[in-house]
Amino acid sequence: MAQQHVPVILSSEMARAIQVKVDFLLKKVERDNFFNQFLKNTEKEVQRLEINNNIFNKDTLHAIRGQLDKEKAQLLYSQQVIKQGINSVITDFLNAIEGSTVPDLEEDPEKEAYCQFMEQLRTDRNQG
Repeated sequence: MAQQHVPVILSSEMARAIQVKVDFLLKKVERDNFFNQFLKNTEKEVQRLEINNNIFNKDTLHAIRGQLDKEKAQLLYSQQVIKQGINSVITDFLNAIEGSTVPDLEEDPEKEAYCQFMEQLRTDRNQG
């Protein structure tokens, strides 16, 4: 008896909504990676100035350090937004396929891999 694979089909609207979220998150990750590298370089420069400073007074360095810390906090917040966005995409995907039938693949290793993948997605989503 031949095995019949029944793919999970998302509506075009749901697929597009998920794609828009993924695209947004990828752009945000790219921007945050660039900004993170910029902040690391700036941190090194500020540390260098704090150790060997003959340019700025202490108040100016303190203000620079305060602004740097503020920017780092905003980056951490942005990373939390990305994490929540990823969880949202996973939830959307799981909701979109909820109730979909898993192909009857009896002794097919793909069924086990598919089930493990779906269980991992659910676990990741629940762990936040």
